Amino acid sequence: MSLLHRLPNVLIVSNDLPVASVAELIAYAKARPGVLTFASAGNGSVSHLAGELFKAATGVDMQHIPYKGGGAAMPDVIAGRVPVMFETATSALAAAKGGKVRALAVTSAERWPGVAELPTIAEAGVAGYRVDSWTGLLAPAGTARAIVDRLSTELAAAAKAPAYRQHMQRLGVEAISSTPEEFRRFMQAEIEQWTRAVQQSGAKID
Repeated sequence: MSLLHRLPNVLIVSNDLPVASVAELIAYAKARPGVLTFASAGNGSVSHLAGELFKAATGVDMQHIPYKGGGAAMPDVIAGRVPVMFETATSALAAAKGGKVRALAVTSAERWPGVAELPTIAEAGVAGYRVDSWTGLLAPAGTARAIVDRLSTELAAAAKAPAYRQHMQRLGVEAISSTPEEFRRFMQAEIEQWTRAVQQSGAKID
């Protein structure tokens, strides 16, 4: 029926990795094929597939190290044992603002509120790159159109409510909405993008 929330990932690196931009990371990785590793929240997670999509788009060869959740991976990224990660904005930006890691770019199509100084990965030279974590609300197949339309209208109004938007912003999440048709097109585009990413990477679920 409608999208509800959107949250990008952030490309972060350990402080001891000698790169300060996406271009420098790409150059560093290409000079050392197969040497760099990137952490994820687990096989098949958004952070894993974000890394695989980055590899496919840039031609770099980095080894994937899956963890049981982003929280489990972050200490090793901070320590430099696994120097690269695509982590959710809430966790990544907290670590970056605390000086524990270096944030290079956001994965969203547009710059993210509150960290407008960070470029998008697309702006940094990886054309067409976009990864968002998102949530949406679906109705069972066969739900009456009048009910779907009413719920869609109410969700759109809620997404525009200042108090709700501000609350979500404090959590690092953007409140959004869409029509049922827009949501259908969005999901189809997501399916196509991630199908390609999985096929190109050979990613498998344990």
